[in-house]
Amino acid sequence: MTQSFWQVTFLNNTVKQYVLFAIVLVAGMLTALVLKHVFLKRGRKWAERNTSPAKANGIDLLEKYLMPAVYIFVFYISVRVLTLNGIASRVFRLITLAGIIVFAAIFASKLLVFLFAKYWEKKKNQENETLVRWVGMAIQAAVWVVAFLLFADNAGIKLTSVITGLGLGGIVLAFAAQEVLKDIFCYFSIVFDRPFETGDFISVEQYSGNVEHIGIKTTRLRSLSGEELIFSNKDLTDSRVKNFRSLEARRVLFELNISYETSNEKLQIIPQLVQEVIDRQKDTRFERAYFMRFGEYSLIYEVAYYVYSKDYEKYVGIQQVINFGIKESFEAQGIEFAYREAGPWSSLSKKV
Repeated sequence: MTQSFWQVTFLNNTVKQYVLFAIVLVAGMLTALVLKHVFLKRGRKWAERNTSPAKANGIDLLEKYLMPAVYIFVFYISVRVLTLNGIASRVFRLITLAGIIVFAAIFASKLLVFLFAKYWEKKKNQENETLVRWVGMAIQAAVWVVAFLLFADNAGIKLTSVITGLGLGGIVLAFAAQEVLKDIFCYFSIVFDRPFETGDFISVEQYSGNVEHIGIKTTRLRSLSGEELIFSNKDLTDSRVKNFRSLEARRVLFELNISYETSNEKLQIIPQLVQEVIDRQKDTRFERAYFMRFGEYSLIYEVAYYVYSKDYEKYVGIQQVINFGIKESFEAQGIEFAYREAGPWSSLSKKV
């Protein structure tokens, strides 16, 4: 009687197989729950005691996305005890495999994105937020491509023709969007290599300004006169960029054109007059003032001094005060500038 009961068949499976299925399923689920309680709950408490948001986030990801994959796997192992016909077995296998791969892919993508964001979180600015967002999207796309390939391989789908088609399509797309792709690659080059950052004052050829935004395709500067300058990232990486961020002292070089009618005695006191004017300015250091050469229409003095500031506006203000001071001092001594050359003096800034 007992033997015949265990051998009763229903949907191609005996009572014994159904009981064994239930035992394996319950045992597997209990084991998974015990592991969850022992490792995840204790791990979360340990992370909270050590004030580690990163570890706590990792444990949350395990519980939210990896544990469902474990439950599906336990159910799959349990069902293997039963006898299923060919179609039902294949469908069940594919559905189970898809569930495991989906949850595993979600877990892997979110974990990798979180780790990358954690790595960059100390460098908080707009560019890094954009970088994390785009790299996160790339990581997720890569994980899902790998997940699809794993599923297709286990499902027996032949991907040779699909991959060949994607490869040809990718080549065509790359040729069509090569300029955009160049700017995108140059963006990653700027972000990782950091030749400049938001807020830096840079000079590109004849243009200069403060960096306001570094985008995926373009970088925007605000010039000293107020207008917005827009450069493609490729143009910037292909150009010679001067970055004044690390500038500690700005070397200023300019000329004074003195009239030939000036007496020799007054010519000799010009370096001292210029030095006195420069020494009165804060954050400056006088270097030299020499009578350099005889010009076609004037006697040319070359003056050099340092401004200890990276602020361009401060440098321009100091230069203006020095120009006023030199003119006032020369007027007091009766020293005249030459009139026939283009402007009494000009200035040129150089980085030390």
